[in-house]
Amino acid sequence: MSLWSKIKSLFIIDDYYMDETFSLGNRQVRDTDGKQQEENSPPAKEEKQANSPQKGENEAKQKKQLQPAEPQAKEQGGFVKPKKPLKVNQLPEENGQPVLDIHSPEIYTDLELNLTKLKARFHIPPNTDIIIREFIIPLEPPIKGAAAFMEGLASRDTINSHVLLPLMLLTNLDEQGHNQNPITLVMERLLPGNQVEEKDAFDDLVQGIMAGTTMVLLDGYHKGLLVDTKGWEHRTVGRPNAENVVRGPQEAFVEHIRVNTALVRKRLRCDTLVTEMFKVGRLSNVDCAILYLEGLTNPKLVEEIRRIKSIDTDYITDTGTLEQLIEDNPASLIPG
Repeated sequence: MSLWSKIKSLFIIDDYYMDETFSLGNRQVRDTDGKQQEENSPPAKEEKQANSPQKGENEAKQKKQLQPAEPQAKEQGGFVKPKKPLKVNQLPEENGQPVLDIHSPEIYTDLELNLTKLKARFHIPPNTDIIIREFIIPLEPPIKGAAAFMEGLASRDTINSHVLLPLMLLTNLDEQGHNQNPITLVMERLLPGNQVEEKDAFDDLVQGIMAGTTMVLLDGYHKGLLVDTKGWEHRTVGRPNAENVVRGPQEAFVEHIRVNTALVRKRLRCDTLVTEMFKVGRLSNVDCAILYLEGLTNPKLVEEIRRIKSIDTDYITDTGTLEQLIEDNPASLIPG
Protein backbone atom coordinates (compact mmCIF):
# COMPACT_ATOMS: atom_id res chain seq x y z
CA MET A 1 0.00 0.00 0.00
CA SER A 2 1.49 3.34 -1.07
CA LEU A 3 2.14 6.28 1.23
CA TRP A 4 -0.45 8.39 -0.57
CA SER A 5 -3.12 5.70 -0.03
CA LYS A 6 -2.38 5.65 3.70
CA ILE A 7 -2.64 9.45 3.98
CA LYS A 8 -5.87 9.46 1.95
CA SER A 9 -7.46 6.82 4.22
CA LEU A 10 -6.95 9.13 7.23
CA PHE A 11 -9.27 11.81 5.78
CA ILE A 12 -11.89 9.70 3.99
CA ILE A 13 -14.59 7.72 5.87
CA ASP A 14 -15.49 4.55 4.06
CA ASP A 15 -19.19 3.64 4.48
CA TYR A 16 -18.20 0.02 4.14
CA TYR A 17 -16.65 0.01 7.61
CA MET A 18 -19.66 1.81 9.16
CA ASP A 19 -22.11 -0.73 7.73
CA GLU A 20 -20.07 -3.78 8.51
CA THR A 21 -19.00 -2.66 11.99
CA PHE A 22 -22.60 -2.57 13.29
CA SER A 23 -23.68 -5.74 11.48
CA LEU A 24 -24.81 -8.62 13.71
CA GLY A 25 -23.85 -11.38 11.27
CA ASN A 26 -20.65 -12.49 9.68
CA ARG A 27 -18.87 -9.48 8.26
CA GLN A 28 -16.07 -9.12 5.80
CA VAL A 29 -13.12 -6.84 6.45
CA ARG A 30 -10.38 -5.62 4.22
CA ASP A 31 -6.77 -6.26 4.90
CA THR A 32 -4.01 -3.87 4.10
CA ASP A 33 -3.61 -5.34 0.59
CA GLY A 34 -7.23 -4.62 -0.37
CA LYS A 35 -8.27 -8.27 -0.12
CA GLN A 36 -11.48 -9.38 1.67
CA GLN A 37 -11.65 -11.96 4.42
CA GLU A 38 -14.40 -13.17 6.79
CA GLU A 39 -14.43 -12.65 10.54
CA ASN A 40 -16.35 -14.73 13.06
CA SER A 41 -17.05 -17.32 10.37
CA PRO A 42 -18.16 -20.61 11.94
CA PRO A 43 -16.17 -23.76 11.31
CA ALA A 44 -17.35 -26.16 8.69
CA LYS A 45 -18.61 -28.58 11.34
CA GLU A 46 -20.86 -25.97 12.92
CA GLU A 47 -22.15 -24.89 9.48
CA LYS A 48 -23.09 -28.47 8.74
CA GLN A 49 -24.88 -28.75 12.08
CA ALA A 50 -26.80 -25.53 11.40
CA ASN A 51 -28.08 -26.95 8.11
CA SER A 52 -29.32 -30.16 9.72
CA PRO A 53 -33.14 -30.78 9.78
CA GLN A 54 -33.29 -30.98 13.59
CA LYS A 55 -31.57 -27.60 13.90
CA GLY A 56 -34.05 -26.08 11.44
CA GLU A 57 -37.02 -27.40 13.42
CA ASN A 58 -35.64 -25.99 16.67
CA GLU A 59 -35.10 -22.58 15.08
CA ALA A 60 -38.65 -22.63 13.68
CA LYS A 61 -40.08 -23.40 17.15
CA GLN A 62 -38.05 -20.64 18.77
CA LYS A 63 -39.11 -18.15 16.09
CA LYS A 64 -42.77 -19.09 16.61
CA GLN A 65 -42.44 -18.58 20.37
CA LEU A 66 -40.83 -15.16 19.93
CA GLN A 67 -43.56 -13.87 17.62
CA PRO A 68 -46.20 -11.74 19.41
CA ALA A 69 -49.58 -13.34 19.82
CA GLU A 70 -52.22 -12.08 17.39
CA PRO A 71 -54.93 -10.10 19.19
CA GLN A 72 -58.27 -11.82 19.59
CA ALA A 73 -60.24 -8.89 18.18
CA LYS A 74 -58.70 -7.12 15.20
CA GLU A 75 -60.30 -4.42 13.09
CA GLN A 76 -59.21 -4.09 9.45
CA GLY A 77 -61.10 -2.15 6.82
CA GLY A 78 -64.41 -2.19 8.67
CA PHE A 79 -64.14 -5.85 9.70
CA VAL A 80 -63.51 -7.27 13.16
CA LYS A 81 -62.77 -10.81 14.32
CA PRO A 82 -64.84 -11.83 17.37
CA LYS A 83 -63.06 -12.86 20.53
CA LYS A 84 -64.69 -16.27 20.95
CA PRO A 85 -66.55 -18.87 18.82
CA LEU A 86 -69.95 -17.60 17.76
CA LYS A 87 -73.32 -19.27 17.66
CA VAL A 88 -73.99 -17.67 14.28
CA ASN A 89 -72.54 -19.63 11.37
CA GLN A 90 -73.71 -17.39 8.51
CA LEU A 91 -70.70 -15.07 8.78
CA PRO A 92 -67.98 -15.16 6.12
CA GLU A 93 -64.68 -16.69 7.17
CA GLU A 94 -61.11 -15.53 6.76
CA ASN A 95 -58.26 -17.91 7.56
CA GLY A 96 -60.75 -20.26 9.19
CA GLN A 97 -62.20 -17.61 11.53
CA PRO A 98 -65.57 -15.83 11.20
CA VAL A 99 -65.27 -12.20 10.13
CA LEU A 100 -67.86 -9.63 11.16
CA ASP A 101 -68.80 -6.61 9.05
CA ILE A 102 -69.21 -3.87 11.64
CA HIS A 103 -71.16 -1.66 9.22
CA SER A 104 -73.83 -4.24 8.40
CA PRO A 105 -77.36 -3.28 9.57
CA GLU A 106 -78.12 -6.76 10.92
CA ILE A 107 -78.73 -7.44 14.62
CA TYR A 108 -77.49 -10.97 15.37
CA THR A 109 -78.93 -13.43 17.84
CA ASP A 110 -75.59 -13.76 19.63
CA LEU A 111 -75.24 -11.13 22.35
CA GLU A 112 -71.44 -11.33 22.38
CA LEU A 113 -71.39 -10.82 18.63
CA ASN A 114 -73.54 -7.69 18.90
CA LEU A 115 -71.39 -6.29 21.71
CA THR A 116 -68.24 -6.93 19.66
CA LYS A 117 -69.83 -5.07 16.78
CA LEU A 118 -70.88 -2.20 19.07
CA LYS A 119 -67.40 -1.85 20.56
CA ALA A 120 -65.85 -1.80 17.09
CA ARG A 121 -68.29 0.88 15.88
CA PHE A 122 -67.55 3.16 18.85
CA HIS A 123 -63.81 2.27 19.01
CA ILE A 124 -63.88 0.75 22.51
CA PRO A 125 -61.13 0.96 23.71
CA PRO A 126 -59.79 3.68 23.74
CA ASN A 127 -63.18 5.42 23.65
CA THR A 128 -64.70 5.64 27.16
CA ASP A 129 -67.92 7.55 26.44
CA ILE A 130 -70.02 4.42 25.93
CA ILE A 131 -71.05 2.52 29.07
CA ILE A 132 -71.95 -1.16 28.56
CA ARG A 133 -73.67 -3.03 31.42
CA GLU A 134 -74.20 -6.77 31.10
CA PHE A 135 -76.74 -8.54 33.30
CA ILE A 136 -78.91 -11.65 33.61
CA ILE A 137 -82.72 -11.59 33.57
CA PRO A 138 -83.90 -14.25 36.11
CA LEU A 139 -86.47 -15.97 33.91
CA GLU A 140 -86.90 -19.68 33.21
CA PRO A 141 -84.39 -20.24 31.70
CA PRO A 142 -82.25 -17.17 32.57
CA ILE A 143 -81.48 -14.81 29.67
CA LYS A 144 -78.32 -12.77 29.28
CA GLY A 145 -78.80 -9.13 28.40
CA ALA A 146 -76.84 -5.91 28.03
CA ALA A 147 -77.58 -2.20 28.20
CA ALA A 148 -75.50 0.52 26.55
CA PHE A 149 -75.74 4.29 26.79
CA MET A 150 -73.71 7.44 26.18
CA GLU A 151 -72.10 8.96 29.27
CA GLY A 152 -73.32 12.52 29.78
CA LEU A 153 -76.32 12.25 27.43
CA ALA A 154 -78.37 9.74 29.43
CA SER A 155 -79.61 10.02 33.01
CA ARG A 156 -77.97 7.46 35.29
CA ASP A 157 -80.84 7.65 37.81
CA THR A 158 -83.39 6.88 35.10
CA ILE A 159 -81.32 3.96 33.82
CA ASN A 160 -80.91 2.48 37.31
CA SER A 161 -84.59 2.81 38.26
CA HIS A 162 -86.32 2.21 34.91
CA VAL A 163 -84.00 -0.23 33.12
CA LEU A 164 -81.60 -2.17 35.35
CA LEU A 165 -83.77 -2.49 38.48
CA PRO A 166 -86.85 -3.95 36.72
CA LEU A 167 -84.80 -6.32 34.54
CA MET A 168 -82.49 -7.63 37.27
CA LEU A 169 -84.68 -7.65 40.39
CA LEU A 170 -88.37 -7.07 39.64
CA THR A 171 -88.95 -10.12 37.46
CA ASN A 172 -91.51 -11.93 39.64
CA LEU A 173 -94.09 -12.73 36.96
CA ASP A 174 -96.97 -15.13 36.82
CA GLU A 175 -97.01 -18.24 34.62
CA GLN A 176 -98.73 -16.35 31.81
CA GLY A 177 -95.93 -13.83 31.76
CA HIS A 178 -93.25 -16.53 31.56
CA ASN A 179 -94.89 -18.01 28.47
CA GLN A 180 -94.56 -14.79 26.47
CA ASN A 181 -91.84 -13.99 23.99
CA PRO A 182 -88.98 -12.66 26.15
CA ILE A 183 -88.38 -9.51 24.13
CA THR A 184 -92.13 -8.74 24.12
CA LEU A 185 -92.26 -9.52 27.83
CA VAL A 186 -89.39 -7.13 28.55
CA MET A 187 -90.92 -4.40 26.40
CA GLU A 188 -94.49 -4.66 27.73
CA ARG A 189 -94.04 -5.70 31.37
CA LEU A 190 -90.48 -5.05 32.59
CA LEU A 191 -89.55 -1.63 31.21
CA PRO A 192 -91.66 1.12 32.80
CA GLY A 193 -90.13 3.88 30.65
CA ASN A 194 -92.54 6.21 28.90
CA GLN A 195 -90.99 5.53 25.47
CA VAL A 196 -89.75 2.08 24.45
CA GLU A 197 -89.14 1.30 20.77
CA GLU A 198 -88.32 -2.01 19.13
CA LYS A 199 -85.67 -1.86 16.39
CA ASP A 200 -84.44 -4.46 13.91
CA ALA A 201 -81.55 -2.45 12.38
CA PHE A 202 -78.22 -2.00 14.13
CA ASP A 203 -77.78 1.53 12.76
CA ASP A 204 -81.00 2.60 14.50
CA LEU A 205 -79.56 1.40 17.80
CA VAL A 206 -76.32 3.33 17.22
CA GLN A 207 -78.25 6.51 16.38
CA GLY A 208 -80.39 6.04 19.49
CA ILE A 209 -77.34 5.75 21.74
CA MET A 210 -75.89 8.97 20.31
CA ALA A 211 -79.23 10.71 20.95
CA GLY A 212 -79.22 9.87 24.66
CA THR A 213 -81.43 6.76 24.75
CA THR A 214 -80.41 3.42 26.25
CA MET A 215 -80.05 0.32 24.10
CA VAL A 216 -81.14 -3.07 25.49
CA LEU A 217 -80.13 -6.33 23.79
CA LEU A 218 -81.09 -9.90 24.72
CA ASP A 219 -79.12 -13.02 23.93
CA GLY A 220 -80.87 -15.19 21.34
CA TYR A 221 -83.00 -12.46 19.72
CA HIS A 222 -82.29 -10.45 16.59
CA LYS A 223 -84.03 -7.27 17.75
CA GLY A 224 -83.08 -4.48 20.13
CA LEU A 225 -84.92 -2.01 22.34
CA LEU A 226 -84.41 1.72 22.80
CA VAL A 227 -85.54 3.19 26.12
CA ASP A 228 -85.91 6.95 26.48
CA THR A 229 -83.42 8.01 29.17
CA LYS A 230 -82.31 11.41 27.87
CA GLY A 231 -80.88 13.56 30.61
CA TRP A 232 -78.08 15.83 29.37
CA GLU A 233 -77.43 19.25 30.87
CA HIS A 234 -78.85 22.26 29.03
CA ARG A 235 -79.41 25.96 29.59
CA THR A 236 -82.65 26.96 31.23
CA VAL A 237 -85.14 29.30 29.60
CA GLY A 238 -84.19 32.94 30.17
CA ARG A 239 -84.72 36.42 28.81
CA PRO A 240 -84.10 37.07 25.11
CA ASN A 241 -80.97 39.10 24.39
CA ALA A 242 -81.52 40.08 20.75
CA GLU A 243 -85.26 40.85 20.76
CA ASN A 244 -86.28 42.43 24.03
CA VAL A 245 -89.96 43.04 24.70
CA VAL A 246 -91.66 45.02 27.43
CA ARG A 247 -95.08 43.48 27.76
CA GLY A 248 -94.55 40.17 26.00
CA PRO A 249 -93.23 36.89 27.42
CA GLN A 250 -89.68 36.97 28.77
CA GLU A 251 -88.76 33.56 27.36
CA ALA A 252 -86.11 32.90 24.74
CA PHE A 253 -85.18 29.82 22.77
CA VAL A 254 -82.36 27.65 24.09
CA GLU A 255 -80.09 25.02 22.54
CA HIS A 256 -82.45 22.14 23.41
CA ILE A 257 -84.85 21.67 20.49
CA ARG A 258 -87.56 19.99 22.55
CA VAL A 259 -87.60 22.90 24.97
CA ASN A 260 -88.09 25.24 22.02
CA THR A 261 -90.96 23.20 20.56
CA ALA A 262 -92.56 23.13 24.00
CA LEU A 263 -92.38 26.94 24.21
CA VAL A 264 -94.20 27.17 20.88
CA ARG A 265 -96.76 24.62 22.02
CA LYS A 266 -97.38 26.61 25.16
CA ARG A 267 -98.34 29.66 23.07
CA LEU A 268 -100.24 27.82 20.31
CA ARG A 269 -102.51 25.36 22.09
CA CYS A 270 -104.17 23.89 19.02
CA ASP A 271 -104.22 20.41 17.53
CA THR A 272 -103.44 21.71 14.04
CA LEU A 273 -99.87 22.59 14.97
CA VAL A 274 -97.66 19.95 13.31
CA THR A 275 -94.02 19.28 14.24
CA GLU A 276 -91.90 17.29 11.77
CA MET A 277 -88.55 16.10 13.11
CA PHE A 278 -85.54 14.91 11.08
CA LYS A 279 -81.75 14.98 11.20
CA VAL A 280 -79.28 16.96 9.09
CA GLY A 281 -75.54 16.40 8.70
CA ARG A 282 -73.63 13.18 8.14
CA LEU A 283 -71.37 13.67 11.17
CA SER A 284 -73.37 15.96 13.45
CA ASN A 285 -76.87 14.45 12.97
CA VAL A 286 -78.41 17.72 14.17
CA ASP A 287 -82.11 17.54 15.07
CA CYS A 288 -84.21 19.89 12.97
CA ALA A 289 -87.93 20.62 13.28
CA ILE A 290 -90.47 22.13 10.91
CA LEU A 291 -93.52 23.61 12.64
CA TYR A 292 -96.61 24.69 10.70
CA LEU A 293 -100.38 24.94 11.11
CA GLU A 294 -102.16 22.29 9.07
CA GLY A 295 -104.90 23.81 6.94
CA LEU A 296 -103.58 27.34 7.34
CA THR A 297 -100.02 27.17 5.97
CA ASN A 298 -99.49 27.05 2.22
CA PRO A 299 -98.60 23.41 1.34
CA LYS A 300 -96.18 24.60 -1.36
CA LEU A 301 -94.26 26.60 1.27
CA VAL A 302 -94.08 23.56 3.55
CA GLU A 303 -92.80 21.43 0.68
CA GLU A 304 -90.21 24.10 -0.11
CA ILE A 305 -88.95 24.05 3.48
CA ARG A 306 -88.71 20.26 3.37
CA ARG A 307 -85.71 20.71 1.08
CA ILE A 308 -83.70 20.82 4.28
CA LYS A 309 -83.91 17.03 4.35
CA SER A 310 -81.90 16.81 1.12
CA ILE A 311 -78.95 18.86 2.41
CA ASP A 312 -75.72 16.90 1.99
CA THR A 313 -73.12 18.26 4.43
CA ASP A 314 -71.00 17.05 7.32
CA TYR A 315 -71.91 19.55 10.03
CA ILE A 316 -74.51 22.25 10.68
CA THR A 317 -73.35 24.96 13.10
CA ASP A 318 -76.38 27.26 13.32
CA THR A 319 -79.51 28.44 11.52
CA GLY A 320 -77.45 30.92 9.48
CA THR A 321 -75.54 28.07 7.86
CA LEU A 322 -78.81 26.25 7.27
CA GLU A 323 -80.23 29.35 5.59
CA GLN A 324 -77.27 29.59 3.20
CA LEU A 325 -77.57 25.94 2.23
CA ILE A 326 -81.20 26.24 1.15
CA GLU A 327 -80.83 29.49 -0.82
CA ASP A 328 -81.94 29.41 -4.45
CA ASN A 329 -79.08 31.66 -5.56
CA PRO A 330 -76.15 31.10 -3.20
CA ALA A 331 -73.75 33.10 -5.43
CA SER A 332 -75.88 36.23 -5.35
CA LEU A 333 -74.42 39.40 -3.78
CA ILE A 334 -77.77 40.19 -2.16
CA PRO A 335 -79.05 37.50 0.24
CA GLY A 336 -82.50 36.35 -0.72
